[in-house]
Amino acid sequence: MSKLLINESPLMVLPSLAKEIGLNEAIILQQVHYWLNPNFNQNFIEGKYWVHNTYQQWQEQFSFLSERTVKRTLQSLEKLGLLISKQLNQNRFNKVKWYTIAYGQLAEIESKAKPHNPRQKNDKKIHPYENPKNNSDTLKNPSEENEAKWAPRSGQIGTHRSGQFGPIEKRAQSVVDKGIIAGPIDRAKLARSYIDKITIETTHTEKDACAEIQSKNLVQEVQEMLDSWNIHVWKDKTPCRMTPMREERLAELLQEEFSNDLGKWENLCKQISSNDFLMGKGERGWQINLNWILNSENLTKVLEGAYENNQQDDSATESVTLAQVEAEITQQKFSPLWTSVCKQLARTLGAPTFKSWISKLKLKELDDSVFELIAPTRFIANWVKQNFLENILQALQDSGACISEVRVTHD
Repeated sequence: MSKLLINESPLMVLPSLAKEIGLNEAIILQQVHYWLNPNFNQNFIEGKYWVHNTYQQWQEQFSFLSERTVKRTLQSLEKLGLLISKQLNQNRFNKVKWYTIAYGQLAEIESKAKPHNPRQKNDKKIHPYENPKNNSDTLKNPSEENEAKWAPRSGQIGTHRSGQFGPIEKRAQSVVDKGIIAGPIDRAKLARSYIDKITIETTHTEKDACAEIQSKNLVQEVQEMLDSWNIHVWKDKTPCRMTPMREERLAELLQEEFSNDLGKWENLCKQISSNDFLMGKGERGWQINLNWILNSENLTKVLEGAYENNQQDDSATESVTLAQVEAEITQQKFSPLWTSVCKQLARTLGAPTFKSWISKLKLKELDDSVFELIAPTRFIANWVKQNFLENILQALQDSGACISEVRVTHD
């Protein structure tokens, strides 16, 4: 009888690591560690092994996470100093990140998580993945129990995007055929989907020609992105021109944010064109421009609905008085608890801030010790969680509620 509930290659999670850096971070970091194994990774550059995938390709390995969650988690690991990223692509339009693990930083986190042992030496060890000379049995990862039987041996060089080099799909299929592992092998399917078009048999001349074609295609697609912007958003104005900065940034967004789908970019342009505030019809008369939307933070706000037409311009809330806000709260006929909390928050945060953020929340559920609110957009939910959770919890407790946790979700 199999130790697993279903016949599927498992992902690993280390409980102590998840406790320190977060569950998603621990799962993804372990998977990156798997792909860095020198037994089948030939991407040894600048003294380290590297793995490279688009965010979409990373998400295929974690089907229970959204692509945006995977992206945020990878960025979180970079901020924690656990992941090192670089642009190591020869094609300047290819903005796919290459990753390696900062094992020294990981060791520090591990040492802080463990109780101090005075007998243990504090010698700083070099992780074997950072030292190819120690490529021995110690390199084996527990998650490779099945995969090691079909992973390519050192010296078999191909162009697998995840750092697995060589035609490993044939090895995987042979493992199934011989009955070593019953049923489908997800990692074999994953490997097949990541084989580059340029293979080991391709000559350097053919590689250069292929890269040139890919560059030309990308240049054309980037130009189409600019055309869509001019047609839908910048209509009746002098068309925006292509610059080197815009060209590189549009190429990066096409690959990482829009999964090489020009239709998604065009839909975004149409969404912006139908937004009164973004098109300059708000009280301030401010209008979006191309350089503004190319900023990652601004793009995320638009994608998450931060500038929907039903949202008021900030200037419209500046003149709101506390008396007006309290009157509106009373008219809403909320539950006695939420009414009390809202009035206290209006006094604590100020009427304009309350009107801009807290007033948009609705009480979803009140459990024994959990108070759950719902926001109209993801952006508002995230902003409230980052800035006002402690204020809401304090107001609840001051109102006599035995609440230990406040949750904010979105429609």
